Amino acid sequence: MKVVGIGDNVIDIYCDQKVMYVGGNALNFCVFSEEVGSSSSFVGNFGNDELSKFAISTLKKLNIDISHSKRLEGENGYSKVNLNNGDREFIYSNRGGVLKNKILLEQDDLDFINRNDLVHFNINGNSDDYLKYINGPKIVYDFSDLFDESIIKKNAPYIDLACFSCPKYSEKEMFDLIDKVKKIGIERVLCTSGAKGAWINDGNRVIHVPAHIVSPIDTMGAGDSFIAYVSNNIFDKDKSKTIKDILTEASYYSSKQVMRNGSFGYGRRFFEGDI
Repeated sequence: MKVVGIGDNVIDIYCDQKVMYVGGNALNFCVFSEEVGSSSSFVGNFGNDELSKFAISTLKKLNIDISHSKRLEGENGYSKVNLNNGDREFIYSNRGGVLKNKILLEQDDLDFINRNDLVHFNINGNSDDYLKYINGPKIVYDFSDLFDESIIKKNAPYIDLACFSCPKYSEKEMFDLIDKVKKIGIERVLCTSGAKGAWINDGNRVIHVPAHIVSPIDTMGAGDSFIAYVSNNIFDKDKSKTIKDILTEASYYSSKQVMRNGSFGYGRRFFEGDI
């Protein structure tokens, strides 16, 4: 599988630890996809500050292709967080930094993206305008917990797997959301709900798997790892696993991910001069 994540890269600054890690929905997807055996590329905007240098050097260590990303004048995306019993709590964000300028893709970039098997978009990626230009790859879209019906309807014609974060939903609310999204026109719908597990509509029925419960070190990136595992397996034509098996394996993979710091480790000491 060859996959591309289009959108956000964010430096997560842990104020209580004075340590920072690379993250962001699209970038995390690329890293986790590489971990599960795919070849990954990240397409997005990097700033020209110390944080962007840290992000780029980390991605090079992880063998993520960034050749179609842009370096722009300004701040890289970053957020400030604290950990509370292993659960990350966001306290500030610069709203993506240079990602606010939108991602500018030229024809060469689009040709490159369309030579892949799977493309990841997300609601924080500021790149939805390019959904209509994706021709060939499957599209997974992460709506996170920031969605509303108008955005779902606008993007539905292009999406093969829609993902939602629903930690506060009851089971009935989860089924209602899945039913609504399917009626809008997206066949496959994945809802993650933390310790309550995950639900997926595979086009014919709704399947639930419980979470693999651990005492997490850091929940940053937990949903991204689950989405990456599921989508890389569902759309890999060389694999013949059942949906239930894929979800069960994704639960175990995600539980291992939360036993490391940051989204995927590789932290560095944070100094006030970095921003």
